[in-house]
Amino acid sequence: MLKHVMLDLETLGVGPYSSIIAIGACVFDPYTIMPDEITTERFEVAVDPTSHQGRIDASTVMWWMDPERHEARAAWWKMPKVGLAEALDGFSEWMRYESADMRVWGNGSDFDNVLLGQAYEMMKRDAPWNFRHNRCFRTLRSMLVDETLQYLGTQHTALADAVNQAIRANQIVRKLGVKLT
Repeated sequence: MLKHVMLDLETLGVGPYSSIIAIGACVFDPYTIMPDEITTERFEVAVDPTSHQGRIDASTVMWWMDPERHEARAAWWKMPKVGLAEALDGFSEWMRYESADMRVWGNGSDFDNVLLGQAYEMMKRDAPWNFRHNRCFRTLRSMLVDETLQYLGTQHTALADAVNQAIRANQIVRKLGVKLT
């Protein structure tokens, strides 16, 4: 049986090689009808942006400074920070523990998975998933516009965003009756 991982990054930019400040992920079951069984294993780490030379975009930094993001900033500041290399090693270990054949979902075909892959490249490490297993949550989300989901947790925190995206993916897959490969 294939396993699915929902990935979410928090960054200081939106372009290639953007500085990553948090990685969140969860294993999810796109078919279960049991709400408590949608997400299982979870991973979260805050990254010290001074530990790597990722790109920083001033407009993204200003977006983070908006008072609307106060809770997300506060949550990040409270977390212990590790260097990017250590964060990637931890994520790789977590992924190996789960399965070598995971489908990795990101919110956009050109964002989470790509930026995390670029971070592995910058740190001279191999990404722990096969590029053929990249999946786009944004595309899946666009297939069902009447979805409703009450957000759980603090928006713009990597793990909460990943969990909420996984729950939404489960709702869409079940409502559309599609089989994911």
